Amino acid sequence: MHLSHLPKHLLWFDSVGIFITAITGLVVGLYSMYNFQILSKKLFGSVIAWSMVLGSAVLSGFGLYLGRFARFNSWDLFSNPAHLIKQSLIETSKPLAIQTTMVFSIVLIGLYLSFYNLISFKHENIKNAEKF
Repeated sequence: MHLSHLPKHLLWFDSVGIFITAITGLVVGLYSMYNFQILSKKLFGSVIAWSMVLGSAVLSGFGLYLGRFARFNSWDLFSNPAHLIKQSLIETSKPLAIQTTMVFSIVLIGLYLSFYNLISFKHENIKNAEKF
């Protein structure tokens, strides 16, 4: 849809660029979430840290719904916060909001758990290698 105006011979080039940018954003976001969890674990303990990570995933899912379907942008938080909060509360009762939030939350949590296990496995291997 966003690339339909391009000539056919440039379509692949812009598609690859968008894909690389999206993957980079996803990996940086997952790594940021990991760092947040590690810091939260040191400050509050493991249970609260995991609760905060899961809560942020649910809020991210709802934020995706607000941007995609309710058509809000990040600057609405600063330009008209009362309207954003009021409309967000109204949106929480809509079935599409609940479904979208749950689907994207589950996907994000699944991606994060995979990322977390890969990072933890790597750190564990490094610690084991240092013993020798």
